[in-house]
Amino acid sequence: MSASVDFETSSECDLKAGAHAYSQHPSTRILCMAWQLPGMDAPAVWYPGEPFPKYLTGYIDRGGRFNAWNCLFEHCIWNNTGRKWNGFPPVELSQWDNTQAVAMQRNLPASLEGAADALQMPQRKDKEGAALMRKLMKGATPAPGELARLGAYCVQDVKVESALAERLGPLPPKEHAIYALDKIINMRGIPIDAPFARLAAKAADEYQADRTRVMQARFKVNPTQVAKIGEMLASMGVPVPDMQGDTLDAILDTPMAQFYPYAAIEMLRLRREAAAVAPKKYSAMLRSMSFDERIRGVFSYCGASQTGRWSGRVFQPHNMMRPTMPWPQIEAAMKALRASNGAWQSLLEFGPVLKCWATWCDRPSSRRVASPRATMRRSRPECWPGWQTSNGCSKRLNAARIYMR
Repeated sequence: MSASVDFETSSECDLKAGAHAYSQHPSTRILCMAWQLPGMDAPAVWYPGEPFPKYLTGYIDRGGRFNAWNCLFEHCIWNNTGRKWNGFPPVELSQWDNTQAVAMQRNLPASLEGAADALQMPQRKDKEGAALMRKLMKGATPAPGELARLGAYCVQDVKVESALAERLGPLPPKEHAIYALDKIINMRGIPIDAPFARLAAKAADEYQADRTRVMQARFKVNPTQVAKIGEMLASMGVPVPDMQGDTLDAILDTPMAQFYPYAAIEMLRLRREAAAVAPKKYSAMLRSMSFDERIRGVFSYCGASQTGRWSGRVFQPHNMMRPTMPWPQIEAAMKALRASNGAWQSLLEFGPVLKCWATWCDRPSSRRVASPRATMRRSRPECWPGWQTSNGCSKRLNAARIYMR
């Protein structure tokens, strides 16, 4: 059996940045930790300022295993926050088991509350305590009694996690081996060309702000006023079912577009450029980057229900297109952006500006991913462990076969 651990934390950092970046943020602190060793009748609670539990220290020294719901979060908080601020002893990645992974492998909800409800477990989430947790996790100062109430909430989470772990059991041996590799992949992370990503994010923000100003000046409407834009387009004889990027692409790329009024075409293009999502991925990458300029925890084991394939987290690494521009043109556009210190006007000579954001990727021989639109063929293996052995190539291929199982 494994010990169960759950943390409650506070931080100025948004959890959307990912567990690793969140745990490294200077403002992140542990509010309490609930823990239960095998054989204990009930979970115990540790608060900052108290001595670290000696029984827990002995359990770690003996190589004991820990179980948690989304164990990578607990692993990051333990080793990046607990060790730095609270003197925690180290716990190796291999010592963590993930009940959430077992639940997702069996097509149960990914949330602790959802999985417990789906299985009609006698132990359920403390919904009243969850409101207090959401308040304190953003950095609010606990009122008298609130920290103890948060500890009770954390204890109940451990009870639910332990009951689910006992009910679900471990992963099958093959899936256990795959998930062990998944943890290594996620903690190794994807290296990012941070200086270029900052220039690209700056250019994207300024370009989309410019497109918004142009739309306001010419049509007296903001790109976010979807209903009003739809009404204006319909009055021009161009009814649009929605303002999604794919819909606008299909309308603008159809041969019929040449017969639409010029004002309608211009409005559609401005809306597409001002509201495009692809350039915003650079900001998401920078927000989620760890101190060593890597993004970790981006793959979710069995995140796709039914199929059991991985899904993406943090900045959605699966949502990557192959480059649609020749490499010399891509390289020239990147060079121009660097030389201009992120001025989007420097990209006009390379065609539609948004096309640059949709195709940028780093040099194929490089080990860094410069763009969220790098080819999937490169971005996935970039995270796979490359063991320094004579058989490293075949092991990398085995990782690929596991990934595409």
